[in-house]
Amino acid sequence: MDDRHKEVLLRTMRDFMKFCGKAGLRWYLAFGASIGAVRHKGMIPWDDDIDVYMPRADYERFLAMKGRIGEIAGGSLEGEYDIFGPRVSSEDMPFQITKFCDMNSSIWEQERYPSVYGVFIDVFPLDNCTDDIQSAQRFKDSYHQAFKHYRRSFRRHTFRAWIDSLKEGNLHYCTSTLLDLFYYRPRKKSLKERFIAMDKSLSGASGDWLITYAAYSDASKVAFPAGWAASSTEVPFENMSVPVPSGNDMILRKIYGDYMQLPAKFERISNHGQYFMDFTRRMTVDEIRTEIDKGLRDKYSG
Repeated sequence: MDDRHKEVLLRTMRDFMKFCGKAGLRWYLAFGASIGAVRHKGMIPWDDDIDVYMPRADYERFLAMKGRIGEIAGGSLEGEYDIFGPRVSSEDMPFQITKFCDMNSSIWEQERYPSVYGVFIDVFPLDNCTDDIQSAQRFKDSYHQAFKHYRRSFRRHTFRAWIDSLKEGNLHYCTSTLLDLFYYRPRKKSLKERFIAMDKSLSGASGDWLITYAAYSDASKVAFPAGWAASSTEVPFENMSVPVPSGNDMILRKIYGDYMQLPAKFERISNHGQYFMDFTRRMTVDEIRTEIDKGLRDKYSG
């Protein structure tokens, strides 16, 4: 991650914290960002995003605040922000969660999903469940499948890629493309509604465990006793002090094992898509495509 990206990301994090304080929203640092706080006192050097947990009740309130971030924060923020996600955006968003985004930068993560938003904080809802992990895994599988079907309805393919795959005998890609175009795309509205209904249903979930259904790891890794997040503790993160769950060490060990051990050097890379980035202005998909096609910008631009 280059210096400009990190500068905007950390400013976004500071403002996210201020906003949540003004709005009375609970949250905790999560996943790799939480490892960074404990192991590096800040971001993992090769990481490029920040994840947080937000309990479901607070998450639902957060969604209702779209378009009112600055108003709710009362002029206390350094930048301008809004929230983006399938529950709150009319545009197609290729992620299940909600992002708290800077409005004066542009990120297009994956070329085949033409969605542009700003430098972001990933907000993962934290839901109640029981200790029946097999049941939680079944719902988690259905939840991910519902979103995957919706995402396929707006996945983009080029005619050239389809022809090249046909010539190469890549029948899987050819068939997948045809399914996207003629099965999933006509059903986009209903597929999005199905996923949203599943996500909304979690507001009524009960149980003395917590789980992050939107995480890709198995339920056995991302479900834990609610007592582990019954309270929070403050830890240093860059030049900030941020909350982590009281059982943060147990949560991280459940997901990652010995998270204090540095990974092998070849594994110290970001796994996030970076098709195009600009940290100075918000651009549309069409504007980005025009600048790339004219050779004015590289696909990635810092």
